[in-house]
Amino acid sequence: MSLSSSSYMLLRSKRWYFRVRVPREHLSLVGRRELVRSLGTGDVLLARCVSSAILLKLPELWAKMAATKHDLDSLISSWFEEELDTQFRSLTSGTFGRSSSAASPKTPEAHGESQALIAAHAQSRLEQLSEEFRNGSFDAMRPVARKIAAGLTPPLPENSQAFHVLLKTLMEAQGEVEEARLRWAEGDVAYRPSLVSHTPATMVAPVTVAAPVPVSPPTGGRTLGDAVQLYLDLQRGAGAKPRSVSQKAAELSILLDAFGQDKPTADITKKDAGKVMEALRFLPPRWREKPALKGLAFLEASEEARRLGLKALNPRTVNGHAQTFRGLCGQEVDAGHLTSNPFDRLEVAVRAAGESDRAFDQTEMSQMFSKPLFTGAQSHSRPHTAGNFLIADWRFWAPLIALLSGARVSEIAQLAPEDVCQREGVWCFAFREGEGRTVKTAASVRHTPIHDELIRLGILKLAEEQQKLKRARLLPEIPAPVGGDSGKQLSKWMSEKFLPHLKLRKRPGLGFHSFRHSMMTELRSAGVDQDTGDVIQGRSSSKVGASYGHFPKTALKASLDRMKVPEEIAKIPPRY
Repeated sequence: MSLSSSSYMLLRSKRWYFRVRVPREHLSLVGRRELVRSLGTGDVLLARCVSSAILLKLPELWAKMAATKHDLDSLISSWFEEELDTQFRSLTSGTFGRSSSAASPKTPEAHGESQALIAAHAQSRLEQLSEEFRNGSFDAMRPVARKIAAGLTPPLPENSQAFHVLLKTLMEAQGEVEEARLRWAEGDVAYRPSLVSHTPATMVAPVTVAAPVPVSPPTGGRTLGDAVQLYLDLQRGAGAKPRSVSQKAAELSILLDAFGQDKPTADITKKDAGKVMEALRFLPPRWREKPALKGLAFLEASEEARRLGLKALNPRTVNGHAQTFRGLCGQEVDAGHLTSNPFDRLEVAVRAAGESDRAFDQTEMSQMFSKPLFTGAQSHSRPHTAGNFLIADWRFWAPLIALLSGARVSEIAQLAPEDVCQREGVWCFAFREGEGRTVKTAASVRHTPIHDELIRLGILKLAEEQQKLKRARLLPEIPAPVGGDSGKQLSKWMSEKFLPHLKLRKRPGLGFHSFRHSMMTELRSAGVDQDTGDVIQGRSSSKVGASYGHFPKTALKASLDRMKVPEEIAKIPPRY
């Protein structure tokens, strides 16, 4: 027995929607259990007419999904296989980083160097693609997407949502290519990735139905979509950093997912807010990337994650989301669209972490600095296997600079060769603002003495060499900044690559920032006062007297020399 059009209608915020459950055989294609489309009216009779027109077109919609998916998958697969073949030829010929006219390397050493360069480049590209994917930035794949879109009948318009999803799909595929390059360069030449297509429903050309008669939006005040856009515009106007605005946009996308763009902010209740916060507590990090949650809406994803027992967001992250939600609703309270803030006092309990929780202890630091990355590795691409190859890139220098100077990760990533300089007869790191560099606070602008161990290892020679090469950065190989955050990729490498290899990531609170906490712990243990420690690390002090007088560089150097350094650092071979 067929259902009437009314069976597919849903009234939400005085506006009618068409809702249909996706047939089981199309679930893997669509990526969600149901499809919802606004009927553009609050009039029930007009809504029934439009709903009936869509209902008659449903068989055609399911048929078009299957046909378009086949064509699109074929074009994507052809590009994917061609890209893999091109990259594999580059590896085997040893031409990476050489001109097309250059001869292939004729010695094993030259070929090994080429493979090491490929491995490093693939790792950097893989991390950059992953970060861009999480931030919703897929423009790197636009040239490929244009070529594929032009091969469809009819061609896919570049300004369509379908084209945007194609960009996303291609970036996932490019990630597979970079993973293959990395594994090939590390010796696994038999590896061949397979492209599993999950073409979203939005790729499919929409079924055309007569446009509904336009009606005025509900008069219940500002919609959530408009409120979010205004909030983000105000953040930008107030000078918020792009990274901060992007993060808030990602957090607010959860509200848009949960309530819909058209929900008047006046209709958001305390019960609605509580439902969102409860769901957030079970949501895993990067939930949109989890295979088990792919294609699910926010509330559905939270429910499924809870059922599967997936690791949930850190409570501090949940409270960070709540703070953004309160900011948005506070804006609506001030504008008179809400009478009270529904997210007030909605937070989850957080265990306070002490300095010792976030710092490496002496045993952990000894374990870290006795590894092949510092003492001698097998090759550039095998930093965890012991050998005679001395790695001297950012992976070597950044952790040592962090521990022995107390600098923030972004400060290290932004260092220029000329920032290694002398002040008052003492070699220092100059942490500055301007010329594309940013600082956290006014106190962050400083000259921090360079520890003797860094000088022994060759930091002065490194700076001299980079200046001769006219490099903009002291550590130029650090992956490119993401969303305005210079140290993002460096932190990610530490948390997701290096610490897990050392089996230290299991202790909560550890990350690149732990070097900064470790240094402060060791300075205190050596009897260095808090004011001196704050000046060395570029911390703001709340004491009135902190702004008076001057800390001589010789005094800061003497305090730095009192700090206990792991014995293993003294055993690290110099790089210059």
